[in-house]
Amino acid sequence: MKKHFSMIRGLRSLCAALLLGAGSIAAYAAVNSGNASLSALEIKVSGRNIATGFSSDNTNLAIDYDGVLPTYASFSAAPVASDGVVTISLNGTELTNHSMGQLVDGSTVKFNVKSGNALKVYTVTVKTPTPPQPDHRTIHFKGGWSTPPYVYIYSTTTAGTTEHAGKWPGKTMTAESNGWYSYTLPDEAGKDAMVIFNTGENGSDRYPADQEPGIKMDFNGYEGWYLLADKKWYEQNPDGPQKPSITVAPAGGKVKGTASISISFGHDPSSVSGTFNGQTLQLSTSGSTVSVSDYLNDGQQGTLSITATNTVGTTTFSAEYTRDDSTPVTTVTGDWRELSIYQIMVGSFQHGEGGASGYSDMWGPSGHRKNGNLRGIINALDYIK
Repeated sequence: MKKHFSMIRGLRSLCAALLLGAGSIAAYAAVNSGNASLSALEIKVSGRNIATGFSSDNTNLAIDYDGVLPTYASFSAAPVASDGVVTISLNGTELTNHSMGQLVDGSTVKFNVKSGNALKVYTVTVKTPTPPQPDHRTIHFKGGWSTPPYVYIYSTTTAGTTEHAGKWPGKTMTAESNGWYSYTLPDEAGKDAMVIFNTGENGSDRYPADQEPGIKMDFNGYEGWYLLADKKWYEQNPDGPQKPSITVAPAGGKVKGTASISISFGHDPSSVSGTFNGQTLQLSTSGSTVSVSDYLNDGQQGTLSITATNTVGTTTFSAEYTRDDSTPVTTVTGDWRELSIYQIMVGSFQHGEGGASGYSDMWGPSGHRKNGNLRGIINALDYIK
């Protein structure tokens, strides 16, 4: 009997201890419930955590990944509150905590934390770091002239004219291979700077012709190749291997849900990747078609980002699209005054490099430039629209 009462007292003590412990746990949860913060966040690639800059108080983290993308990674996070629930999305695709997914350049990872009625979202972007830009521009020229070319480079503003390569006729270019010449500006000249290629003060060759303004150095980046035979800038040597080209149609703007976006590649990319509205695309190097309705809802806007790489380099494309399924409402009555008709005088409009030589005769005052061509109109289609 004594043993029986002793066991009862022991069980009562144990129950009391358990209740006290449960009360402590409940008190702990009550203190942290409603705190939707993370105490830890990890994105691991080959066992290495690349989210080294994580802070519980910072809900936006940008990671410059020093490795090769795309790559697979594992994603995990620990909430502060014991009742915290974490869900993860990678470029719009839902993941569970401690799961894996493929990172591409520009990936967006969202860690959604819920505790009680509180909700917090940690957003992490992963991209390849942008290489440092040089503080100069290099131009290359191939004209097939018998003597080495000079470059005369100038910029004109309201403050006057700045000569970037000395006074006329400029500086002699340095011979390269296969008939190419180059010149590196000692300072940076922007896309509005103009260049005239010539063969010196008494030379017989000059482009553009005498009394014509120079051509804009409007190539992208800090290095451009001008091939006189084509009368256009290239972003890489047109005689050598080319980095991939990306052609997208339509290249942004309003699209209907029934529309498709065609994506094609040139110069033999070894790998291609992309995202649309945060979702990973399955792209082929031979070309792909993307259905707008698979990625955007009516009225929604999203970014299409594409990367193509080969042994020469990497090319990127990015554009914004807005899905608009509405049908334009027209109330045309038949009155001709509802129409707007524009006439462009080609010869007097503007000259575009890479087109025909232009028109020598036109309407207008004597001495006015008569060198407009169809390429000038094509270059101005956005303005005309």
